[in-house]
Amino acid sequence: MTRLNLLFFSWFILSSCSSVSQQNGLISAEELKSRIEAGLDGVLIDLRTPAEIAKGMIPGSIVIDYRADDFAAQIQGLDKEKKYYLYCHSGGRSARAKDLMEKQGFQSILDYGGGFKEWSSLGYPLENVHN
Repeated sequence: MTRLNLLFFSWFILSSCSSVSQQNGLISAEELKSRIEAGLDGVLIDLRTPAEIAKGMIPGSIVIDYRADDFAAQIQGLDKEKKYYLYCHSGGRSARAKDLMEKQGFQSILDYGGGFKEWSSLGYPLENVHN
């Protein structure tokens, strides 16, 4: 195999993996970090509780507590035409929120299943919450 063919083959495999994860509605830490650095093309939602938020959050996030009594109403009030990136602590709440949003008619939702736990363990940037 020539060097050019090998390079093309490698690019094809890597881009295919990325497409598959996005088709399933999942996004990796690396993909999310890259998109944030490029100027995120959607709304990043942190689904954690206030106590969890106090430990920091991914920069640019808005907070909608999944465990809040009015969570479904808050989600219903969002623009269904926008793209949303969801995360929680480690992926459970973001997966459930994604399912709920899809049932409500949202079209573009990506779930960062690694959550704050993975993001912070990778040493990626955090935003401190000031009360």
